[in-house]
Amino acid sequence: MEEKLKQGQKEASRQMKPLEDMDVIDNFLFTEIAYDEEIGSEVCRMILMNLTGDFRNC
Repeated sequence: MEEKLKQGQKEASRQMKPLEDMDVIDNFLFTEIAYDEEIGSEVCRMILMNLTGDFRNC
């Protein structure tokens, strides 16, 4: 059992990325979806509604 835990910790440490890397990835993904002509405005609207707590029109 301990061996499995150690192996899981090793795998998790390999998968973790620095915050700066995750921020770059998030910024890229958000920019790509926001500028998508078909769904960009809807996704932005949904994100803003979640951030402001306005769930009336979900």
